[in-house]
Parts: sequence; structure tokens; C-alpha cells
Amino acid sequence: MDSKVRRRGALHQGKRIETIETLEISEIIETANPLRNGPLCDKIRIMIKGIGIDICDIKRLQTAIKKNKRFLKRVYSEREIAYCSAKKNSILNFAGRFALKEAFIKAVSTDKTIKLKEIETVNNAHGKPEIVLSPVIKAILKKKKGKSLSISISHTHDAAAAVCIIT
Repeated sequence: MDSKVRRRGALHQGKRIETIETLEISEIIETANPLRNGPLCDKIRIMIKGIGIDICDIKRLQTAIKKNKRFLKRVYSEREIAYCSAKKNSILNFAGRFALKEAFIKAVSTDKTIKLKEIETVNNAHGKPEIVLSPVIKAILKKKKGKSLSISISHTHDAAAAVCIIT
């Protein structure tokens, strides 16, 4: 295992170290982890039940939308279509939401029967995207023993990416 030498006069957990000692890397990580050994360790226990990430190619999605007029209505809710269509560069918003739908499916990984349209994304009062907790989504979270969703969407001109973490 890798080790690290601590020199005379260094501080460790607020104590001055007077000798040279060698610590295993695992000891350093263990003592530096505030969730494990800090004041929060008894109060915070985060267990990730599922994680998913997806990248959506903007041009590919644009082609799919142009080829199939029903694509938008099959994949997005009316609220999502209205929100994205109102934006200057709507395809970026559609792509971000599509990536999020795929990321959610990967995060739950046990339920591939869910329809993309059932995964609806809206923005809260602060503009942060959130997945609507419909009865279908609640049932999936219950089956996965998840209590909350953390999501993030980002995009460039070429691609959109999203991550979904179930805790």
C-alpha cells in the first residue's frame, strides 16, 4: 500500500506532530473524511441507490424530430414541449431533457418498461430542473427504496449531458 511520510512540525487533526512518521494512505483518507469521523458522521448517512448518466447528440436528436412529427409528443409531456419550444435555441433544452430521461432509466436500471414521456422534467421557482414525482415515478422510487432524486443537466452546442442520482 502507498504511504506518506509526515515531517516534523506538521499538524494532524489539530495536534502538532513532533516526530517523523509514516502513515498508510488508507489512514489519511479515513481521518480526512468528515462524513466518517467528523461531527456530521452520525447525522449524515447517504446511500446511493442508483446513478445514471447520458449524453445526447444535438444533431442526432434534431434529425429524429424532423423525420418523425410524432417524436416530440411520444417522448415529451405537453409542459416540456411548451417550455422547450419557448426557448431561443429549443433543441438544446429538448436534448437536455432527453438525456435526463435516459439517465433516470439507467439510474433505476431495473425498470426498462417506463415510457420516456412518463419522466417529466420541470423547472422549479429558481430555474433548477426537477423530475415530476408522478405516481409512476413514485412507484419506481419506492421499488428502488429511494427517497430523493438529484439531477443535473448541461449542454454545449453539440451535445447535452445529464446525471440522475437516487438516494
